[in-house]
Amino acid sequence: NGLVTAWQQYIDPKNQRTSLRDTYNQMLKDTGIQAIDTELLDMKKVIEGSSDDLRTEITKAGGFASESQIQALTNARNKQLIKNYNTLLETRNSKEKYLQTAIQLESTDRQ
Repeated sequence: NGLVTAWQQYIDPKNQRTSLRDTYNQMLKDTGIQAIDTELLDMKKVIEGSSDDLRTEITKAGGFASESQIQALTNARNKQLIKNYNTLLETRNSKEKYLQTAIQLESTDRQ
């Protein structure tokens, strides 16, 4: 009787510890790294597509610009966006380092 009760208590879901992977996924969600990654991808697409957008705008307006003029306009337009991208990237890397440390500590605690 005692053995059955002990077994039932052992397999009771509230007594089971979450897996390290579940803990990692929850911490990943809590840190916001996934949202930052999405934002970084969006910003990268905008930065990379700026020269094509400028060419289209100039052509639709009936104008003409050389490649060097397009590049100069692109750099001017993307200057602040690139600063924001770099800041966001540093934030993401900092959060990733924190997450790795926290998971390593959690793993060590469990061992």
